[in-house]
Amino acid sequence: LLCVNLTVPDGSGLAWLERQGRWSHTSAVVERDGQRYGVIGATTPTLSKYVHGGTDMQGVSPIEFKETAALIQRQVDRLEAMGVNRIVLLSHMGYPADKDLVDPEKGGVRGVD
Repeated sequence: LLCVNLTVPDGSGLAWLERQGRWSHTSAVVERDGQRYGVIGATTPTLSKYVHGGTDMQGVSPIEFKETAALIQRQVDRLEAMGVNRIVLLSHMGYPADKDLVDPEKGGVRGVD
């Protein structure tokens, strides 16, 4: 599980999954056929009260749009510095928000393939 734009309190189920190495609030690198792909996940700005695989989501909340764009850009920059060939943003924010993320006047995220 990947999601760059969540605030996760220590006692939540996602914090437990992170300690187990099953969730990350950063990104992942996958290697296939000589290419290195960076994958960044982002969730909707209005997180619904769903439970993923029995995970306690109490206290977990999404980060607002402008900060989300900055967090995504930091991950893009980190992945590029690692020599990653392709960067994928796996977003559940919705198409209008996705367009806003890469709009220089709104989100300004650069480097997502």
